[in-house]
Amino acid sequence: MVVHKKNKVAVVALSLLMLLAIGCSKELSNENGNPSGLPDGGTDGQGTSAGSLLGAGGACANFVVFGAYGIGLPADTSNYVRVSLNITTPGTFIVSSDTLNGVYFAGSGSTATTGTVTVDLKANGTPAQTGVFAYNVLWKGSNCSFQVNVFTVEPIGTGDYFPLTANSNWTYRNNNPTASDTSRQLSTGKQGVLPPGTTYNLFTTDYGIGVLDSSFYRRAANDYRELADVDVIGVSSGALIEDFIFLKDNQPVGTKWETSLLEGPAASGTGTVKTKRTFEIIEKGTKAAVFQKVYQQVIKIRVQQLVQSGTGSFTTAVTYETWFAKGVGLINLTAAAPIYGYGLIRHQVF
Repeated sequence: MVVHKKNKVAVVALSLLMLLAIGCSKELSNENGNPSGLPDGGTDGQGTSAGSLLGAGGACANFVVFGAYGIGLPADTSNYVRVSLNITTPGTFIVSSDTLNGVYFAGSGSTATTGTVTVDLKANGTPAQTGVFAYNVLWKGSNCSFQVNVFTVEPIGTGDYFPLTANSNWTYRNNNPTASDTSRQLSTGKQGVLPPGTTYNLFTTDYGIGVLDSSFYRRAANDYRELADVDVIGVSSGALIEDFIFLKDNQPVGTKWETSLLEGPAASGTGTVKTKRTFEIIEKGTKAAVFQKVYQQVIKIRVQQLVQSGTGSFTTAVTYETWFAKGVGLINLTAAAPIYGYGLIRHQVF
């Protein structure tokens, strides 16, 4: 069985799936719960500082919602909302929201300067229903609002983070908000021995556009490996094939590893180019929302392809993340435009 070079320009965004601050503001960390003791937040004028909420009278300015919110899942440290304050008199502040759907947000901090500060409002409670919920924040006579989406929850699986069982299958949708194309990956149950005499599980992927792809995976203890082209974006015109680890399920956050540094003819037609992929576990045991469903026990990995021309320093050609849920498999490959990646919309694991 031979692994052939693909037309990288045509399928880069598709094959990538399977290859597995806010300005100048001062950020203040969230403190435990609602230190004011308010049962449901929304009380005005807390703290010794003076000022107003940015975005007062409408949507909270530059608000960011962190974490995934699922029906029946208690809020944890990953669930909070960051809002901004305009401080006119330095001091302490306690900011909180009203209670909706069994959840409220509250946080506090202090500042010795005036101007814009951010505060993280920790989520407290357990969502009771799915839907979109508009929370109101009231502070020092000003108010603003933000929205939180609550989704259904996928039960925690009991199998592997990347199942290899026969006939297991997954359907993915393009993460590009203006696209709707899907792809279906199937674990065929077939195995093949590929150089250097290693047995791999054969997966096929139907992209729905007349392109049928093959992938080769295996598991060695807690390492999940793939036999594939290390070069996912086509900096080389040659096939830079290696058996590499794309997932480790027993290592802590911060664990790093990489492929070999491989060299091939430059796609530009001049000289050669060297490239490798690096991996880092950035989250583990977390929750993640993908296409209106919350998955639990998720491992998130940051992947980068680095390129070296000649003997110079490495440059980052592409960065993306792969998310794996226990008992489910790959649930998301997310990247910046124009790649975007793909997210899971259905699965069947045997």
